[in-house]
Amino acid sequence: MITLYGVGLSLYVRKVRFALAHKELEFELKEVLPHNDDPIFIKNSPLGKVPVLTDGDFGISDSSVIVQYLDKKYPQNSLYPQCPEAFAKALWFEEYSDTKVTEIISGIFFQKVAKPMLMGEAADEEIVKEKEKEIPGIFDYLEKSLQGKNYLVADELTIADISLLSNLVNYFALGNEIDTGKWPLLAAYAERLTKLPQIKEILELEKEATAKA
Repeated sequence: MITLYGVGLSLYVRKVRFALAHKELEFELKEVLPHNDDPIFIKNSPLGKVPVLTDGDFGISDSSVIVQYLDKKYPQNSLYPQCPEAFAKALWFEEYSDTKVTEIISGIFFQKVAKPMLMGEAADEEIVKEKEKEIPGIFDYLEKSLQGKNYLVADELTIADISLLSNLVNYFALGNEIDTGKWPLLAAYAERLTKLPQIKEILELEKEATAKA
């Protein structure tokens, strides 16, 4: 039995959920915060971060490591291209999303949503304003990367797409939309991804959990 430890607000937990759904793997989500006292979580997350995934007696942390493990153990519906160049590009976009895009988009989400909800503290509006200045540059790069493509890499859903979408979900949750006049390809791409059945299922589950919170 596969169990995923983490919270729906975490974009990295969302990334793993997207991967599990894409690979049509059944799993249980155990809602835990970072640095919790669950013994299985502590054993498998030395840094105290979510997500953690257990598969039988095996456990591992870090979203990128988890998805690569899943792809090796359950090769159906692979998220990694076979072509070396496409493989490298997929890893690059995953890294770009998990670092730069997370720093800006999910950094804003943390300030405006997660920080008040989890810590009872108001957003630092100066930090928000500084981060918002960088969004156009990120979107310009992604728009250029999507020219002539339906997906970021190899014209198929890869780790690049689920990593980026995990961040864009936070962007939309803030009430934002992607300007179709400035970034038409990116706007269409995001809409197309959110309509994929396996992605839509996870997003609906997230909404249900948020409504109950």
